[in-house]
Amino acid sequence: MMKLYRLAFLLVALLALVQLHAQTANKTKSMDSLLIAYHKLGRFTGTALITKGGKTVYQKSYGYKNTARKTKDDANTIYQIGSVTKTFTSTMILLLQEQEKLNVKDKLSKYFPTFPDGDKITIEHLLTHTSGIYNYTEDTLFERSGMMKHQSREDMIALFKDKMPANAPGEAFSYSNSNYNLLALIIEKAS
Repeated sequence: MMKLYRLAFLLVALLALVQLHAQTANKTKSMDSLLIAYHKLGRFTGTALITKGGKTVYQKSYGYKNTARKTKDDANTIYQIGSVTKTFTSTMILLLQEQEKLNVKDKLSKYFPTFPDGDKITIEHLLTHTSGIYNYTEDTLFERSGMMKHQSREDMIALFKDKMPANAPGEAFSYSNSNYNLLALIIEKAS
């Protein structure tokens, strides 16, 4: 009788796995159809990656990394995603605050002791673009030659650390990508 129960359990488990595989295959087909349609309409170029339980269930690239040469996108294509990362960065900062690993009132000097005015600049100033820190993307030399190259943490900070601030910390709004560069580094340190 026990063997019958085991056999029935194995059969049910096997059927559940087959069903799950079929559902995943259908979802993958649907995802592919949707992304192909958007790509044909000129609304999507990129690489889609979906994981479930730590395993890749879907990965496919659409479009060209070099349109003139007709070089297709692939899993190694580097995309310029710009400020999309700011949403994730600010969310991570707030999650770390919730976990009591940092506080938005923390001074920048806690993470970067030698940063100019680091004892006056808070994480909140960085989040709200009120730190006054120079925006490194305003550097035309960096825009022309350095933006597409890998930069070390130290090299990135050197791009703005000693530049004239736009304003005193907390005094005014001044959009600065440098703020979010520092926030990303704070996330690394705090997590």
